[in-house]
Amino acid sequence: GELMVFDLSDPAAPRVVERIQAGGAPWHPAFTLDGRWVFVPLNRANQVAVVDTSTWEVVDRIEGRGIAEPHGAVPSPDGRLSSKADRRGELQTHPPIDVRCPSRALSRAEPP
Repeated sequence: GELMVFDLSDPAAPRVVERIQAGGAPWHPAFTLDGRWVFVPLNRANQVAVVDTSTWEVVDRIEGRGIAEPHGAVPSPDGRLSSKADRRGELQTHPPIDVRCPSRALSRAEPP
């Protein structure tokens, strides 16, 4: 699966400016309020990819118990992932996952 970033400076002629290989059928990406990170649910991979918007690279993946067919992600106001929804419409709230230091924090997060 591919995540595409568009330049919408001319809404009548959107232009692809980045293509990120995320894998796993990306769905409904969600930006943190500061625009630093994008959470990308990977429906077929049972993961949520974290994309650094300064480089447009996947820097980590959230996986583990409770991450099943993710379909949407909700960053909390402080820039941490606090919940995600799956294809069945179930919303699961997680302890906030601190993405300010992704390589140390994400993949090991477990919901209650």
